Amino acid sequence: MIPVKCIWILSVFFSMQASALAIEGEAEQLIITEGEYDLELEILNAAAAGHDSVVFSRATYLCETTINLSNLSNIDIIFEPGSRILLDDTEKHVVQLQDCYNIQISGGYFSHVEPEEFDYCQGSVFDLVRSNGITINICEVRGCGKVGFFITDCSNLAITNCIIKDNTQTAFRIVSVDELLIADCVISDNDHLFTFQDDGTITRLRMVGNSISNNGFTSN
Repeated sequence: MIPVKCIWILSVFFSMQASALAIEGEAEQLIITEGEYDLELEILNAAAAGHDSVVFSRATYLCETTINLSNLSNIDIIFEPGSRILLDDTEKHVVQLQDCYNIQISGGYFSHVEPEEFDYCQGSVFDLVRSNGITINICEVRGCGKVGFFITDCSNLAITNCIIKDNTQTAFRIVSVDELLIADCVISDNDHLFTFQDDGTITRLRMVGNSISNNGFTSN
């Protein structure tokens, strides 16, 4: 028998759920709370079981704390189109990748449940720390209240085909990175496009094929 390397999550779980929600005129969509389901644990379990990808069915996932992925490698995390991953704590990051290698995340809408205006929110949408070979593809990173992508001591990152919008401090906060590709993204209505740290190091930053509009100036 050929080993199954991709695990499909929640198909049985969904069939047992009765509640649904209409969001912004879209078809009815299940709401999954953290008490019912733990995204972080499912991802870690799939990786520990040797799967090279994990697919989450379309739903709104309401999280109470950061999806914290540490020391994870060689897995694709795929959300079906229309999936929303929302954190109910504006002081925390929605997703943190720390000391990770060769990870791809695709297909989700990531934000806080009720993003704060201006700078009242302290959490980023994606916090990437000491990680290498990370790809964020076909995701929407929107209205976090502060930072879309916070990048520290990373290398070989690719952010592609994403919508990065309405982050009220900056789309990208970069402390240090070696090789960052931002390609084919829509980046608009952020207070800044980039903010950089004075003592940080940035090498091989490439921007290709992006649609960029109505962002504030770049600053330290």
